[in-house]
Order: sequence, then structure tokens, then C-alpha cells
Amino acid sequence: MKLLITTLVLFFGLIVQLHAQTSINRKDIVIVNETKTLNEKDQNKLANYNFDEFRYLNLRKKIQLVNGPLIELLSLSELKSLGINVKQETSDLISKKSEKFKHESILQLNIGLGIHEAYEPK
Repeated sequence: MKLLITTLVLFFGLIVQLHAQTSINRKDIVIVNETKTLNEKDQNKLANYNFDEFRYLNLRKKIQLVNGPLIELLSLSELKSLGINVKQETSDLISKKSEKFKHESILQLNIGLGIHEAYEPK
């Protein structure tokens, strides 16, 4: 009986953890390597952050988020093929970026993951 209860607790704990890791539902990025589970506040930051200024027309861009996962941004052409709209001004800026570099670079970006406001005791 103890074994059954322990197994059920572990099983439901695993389901909750997997659900928490996959609750970021964005079609414009790919999470390449998630080293730690993000809390709900950080998941919301990631889900709502606009990464468009870092995109390229035909290349994917990797970004290591400080206190977060390594992500890969889909290119503008991939977004268009998926039917995802991008503002015309942003699209124009992306189209002007050079894609003639030889080595891939990974941008390290801080969007405030893992940072929590401190509350003064009253």
C-alpha cells in the first residue's frame, strides 16, 4: 500500500512538473535547452516578451536567457509561413539586417527571469 501511494505521488508530481515546463505556448520560439523550471511569473514574462528586434529574415537566432532557457527565434520567413503577423516597421528592419556572417553567435539577454520584487515588512 505504501508503495502504491509513493508511486502515485511521484507520478502526479512528474505530471505537474512536465505541465509547468510546457505551459509556455509560443509558436515563434523553440526552447532548445531548459536547465531549470520557471515559476509562473517567469513563464508569463517569457510568454509575453517581444523578441522581434533580434530576428533575421532567413536565419534562426539563438538567445541564452539569463536565469532561463536557451531559446531559438524562428526567422521572419518562417513566421510568415506559419501565418504569424509581424508589424511592417519591424519587418522592414529585419529585412535590412545582414545575414552574411560566418559564425553563429548566441546573444545573452536579461528579460528579468528569476528576479523577484522584495517586499518591506510592515
